[in-house]
Amino acid sequence: MAKFKVTIKGSAQLNGPYPINASFETTDARLAQSFTGATRYQVIEGWIKANYPGVKISNSRSIGATVQQI
Repeated sequence: MAKFKVTIKGSAQLNGPYPINASFETTDARLAQSFTGATRYQVIEGWIKANYPGVKISNSRSIGATVQQI
């Protein structure tokens, strides 16, 4: 079974600029592909809202994600 490492980098707002540099591992190929697919900006924004509550994203295209198979 393949494992994937998803890394999310960018900047958001929380009483000033708030850097986001997070990574996680998953074995779900569909989840990993959703971070690079056609709806990637909505998926990234939803993941940030779930893991960083209260953070505001002014431009979702300023946050990127990379997926590596490990």
